[in-house]
Amino acid sequence: MSGPALAAAVLRAEFGGAPPAPPCRGPVLVTDSFSCAPLFFPGGSIGDLAVNGTANGLAVAGAAPRSVSARFAVEVGFPVAELRRVARAVVAAAAAAGVRIAAGGASVVERGRVHGCAIDTTGVGATAGSHRLGAARARPGDEVLISGPVGDHGIGVALGAGVVSDTAPLHGLVAAVLAAAPGVRVLRDVTGGGLAAALDEIARAAAVRVLLERAAVPVRPEVRRAAELLGTDPLHAACAGRLLVVVDPREAAAALAAMRAHPQGPAAARIGHLADPATGPAA
Repeated sequence: MSGPALAAAVLRAEFGGAPPAPPCRGPVLVTDSFSCAPLFFPGGSIGDLAVNGTANGLAVAGAAPRSVSARFAVEVGFPVAELRRVARAVVAAAAAAGVRIAAGGASVVERGRVHGCAIDTTGVGATAGSHRLGAARARPGDEVLISGPVGDHGIGVALGAGVVSDTAPLHGLVAAVLAAAPGVRVLRDVTGGGLAAALDEIARAAAVRVLLERAAVPVRPEVRRAAELLGTDPLHAACAGRLLVVVDPREAAAALAAMRAHPQGPAAARIGHLADPATGPAA
């Protein structure tokens, strides 16, 4: 498990004893922190990651993103021209996602604290629906869907190699899926740690076994080749614009059709299902 994925898992475990937030209609708040090296990479930038990642955190909670605040941590000696470039990337990503920048700020930190620049965000969204979503809601028999090829972002940032990051806002795709399949139980934007980390989180939270059909998981040939060179598995490579869906099997076909009909999901696929942990072969 990657460092960020492990840290997130520890926090989820520690915070798990807190009373769960009741389902609500109204505002939803998320917070996150983003850093990467290089700051600009094939297909995007840290600005795209910050805006899209925050919007996606709201989307998978069932909320429509409305606004985001961004606070920059800037390393001593970071060129002003580069800071302007990053700020403009944030503005452009917000415009593309249809999200308003509500506030911003900056602090200067000593060398070595960040890779030139890092961005902390807070996002605000709104939900008017009654969807109850969460990893613990997954059930044996549920189908597992993915919106497109995995590993593009991690490989694209690490090597380039003709691979472009998949960073993108997912709230339009999420809205289409929820409208078509009210039986969706879990939504996840696959990020650091890749598909494997997202599935592991769901399996642990719901006490289920994930029976993954590896051959069904979409992976671009160039990503597969690059992963082999790096000695890694595409299932562990980061994504930045892929939606993982766990859905009642009776509505899996409708959810998959909605994903494939959306511009962000033509390569969506069914990649497995969930089972009782006491039965079935190891996944």
